[in-house]
Amino acid sequence: MIRSSLLAIALMAIALPAAAQNSHCATLPVNVQVEARGPDNVIPAQLTPRGITCPRGFTSESVGPITRCRQPGAIRLENREPRRDCYAALGLG
Repeated sequence: MIRSSLLAIALMAIALPAAAQNSHCATLPVNVQVEARGPDNVIPAQLTPRGITCPRGFTSESVGPITRCRQPGAIRLENREPRRDCYAALGLG
């Protein structure tokens, strides 16, 4: 009797990891549209009689001794598959 119950416990311990487990990936949507920003537009700052300036829509930033002007990239919609990407990142089998 003890031997049969130990055998049952051992079989359950082996079978439990093989059973399907809920994954956090399953809760993610299959397809979504996301806003992805394109590369920034970077140009050198312009030297004027009033100092260093940037055109409208640009912000100035100093990188070492150089001042440059940066404009954020255009926004575009992309289709992504977060559930597939999540399962691929798990690295199973």
